[in-house]
Amino acid sequence: MPDCLPTKLAVPLEGEIILDGTNRAPCIPEGVYEVAYSHHETTTVFQTPKLFVWFRITSFGPHLGVKLYRPYRVKRLKGKVGRGGGFEAGRRSNIYKDIVRMLNLTARPKYLSGRDFANRIWKVRVRTVRKDYQGKPIPEWDRYSVVSEFFCEAT
Repeated sequence: MPDCLPTKLAVPLEGEIILDGTNRAPCIPEGVYEVAYSHHETTTVFQTPKLFVWFRITSFGPHLGVKLYRPYRVKRLKGKVGRGGGFEAGRRSNIYKDIVRMLNLTARPKYLSGRDFANRIWKVRVRTVRKDYQGKPIPEWDRYSVVSEFFCEAT
């Protein structure tokens, strides 16, 4: 018997254990896709302020309309938390660097809105998440896709 398995349970398990399979992130083949901004959400994950920017695939094919996100750490959350929530990003943060590159900004803006991203198509690389936050492998059936890189300004 493997060493990692317990020889005896201290408390026997009774009843069913239900694993929630709803709201699973999609897993699509890795590659380059065209996407449009959908919305953004703010939240706290492990006591760290986070931003999730959601995109909808606009490339024709079997994944048209699939929504994927790009996660970011941010300096702090402002106002309401959740969909459309406010946040503050540092000038060395990944979201700041991506925004400058995506919008081809020549001067530092004080404020941006989701409207600045609307009605534009972005070319992105999509990758499959294969390891969890602790670096442990995720089973193949539970893997998911995220936006990992932006290639150029909007078209």
